[in-house]
Amino acid sequence: MKRLLASCTAALMLLASTSAIAQDSTWTARAGTIFLHRSNSSAPILRDGTTLATAVSASQLDFKTEWGIEGVLTRQIGSDNALELRYFQVDGWKAASTRTLAPAGLNLASIDLGPSGFNGNVAVTYKSELHSAELNVIKPASSWLNLLAGFRWVEVDESLLIDFLGPTPLFAAPTYKVDTDNHLYGFQLGADGLVISSSNLEISFFSKVGMFANVADQSTSFGGFLPTFISPARNGISDTVVSLLSELGVSATLWLTSNWSVVAGYQAMWIEGVALAPDQIPNMSSGPTGLVPAQLDMSGIFYQGGFISLMGTF
Repeated sequence: MKRLLASCTAALMLLASTSAIAQDSTWTARAGTIFLHRSNSSAPILRDGTTLATAVSASQLDFKTEWGIEGVLTRQIGSDNALELRYFQVDGWKAASTRTLAPAGLNLASIDLGPSGFNGNVAVTYKSELHSAELNVIKPASSWLNLLAGFRWVEVDESLLIDFLGPTPLFAAPTYKVDTDNHLYGFQLGADGLVISSSNLEISFFSKVGMFANVADQSTSFGGFLPTFISPARNGISDTVVSLLSELGVSATLWLTSNWSVVAGYQAMWIEGVALAPDQIPNMSSGPTGLVPAQLDMSGIFYQGGFISLMGTF
């Protein structure tokens, strides 16, 4: 978060300094709400203690569409070029499920918790959040098409908590948790084009694609006592990989006055090369200090949804 604040502060200083370049510059500010739905992982979480079949998977923890905030600040330079600062976040994704286990018990997807697994009830809670900030230089390519290039920071943080609720006649009820963090830094290229333009209505599209260095990490903790190892214990693993991000959307701008308008639209974003919390469970192994991650599993995630905001030009 400190890096983000520093980046935003530097970006605002850069935007403000452009007044020395062109006195006829224009500020455009847009603030509103974004609604996003995200794809689910299909990784197994718990398996039957006898048949070894998957009993609980991440696909059963269905995320609902959640809302967040979005802000865009644009500084026009002269009559053509512009600098754009954009930030949005959605941090409210949460899915939960409580299951009653069969007498044979359940095991973690990769760990045998005992001769018959764990008997009783289990509660699984899955949380996820997304943050994105970008600074772009925008340059017109024609009367209807603009090109952009810029720097982008994206963060995807997740946690998966498993509470073995019992009854447990021989052992204290354990708790298992895995956290993943993805810090993406990189550059992107894009374009936005005007499709329809009238006196008070504009419809346009936008697209972006970028390559990022993803500094990802995973930490696993276990509390309670099980037959195969003693806890609490906490272990982790980290890696830096190359991630790809693509984004596209369409927006409609309805002008209320010469300075104020309402902007609404749809956007979709796909990131390939991120560490999701459920995907790490099949890569766990039992070691002398508890659960040990064997590797950092990387996969993809897809977001889609709408946005609506109020925009002012000054």
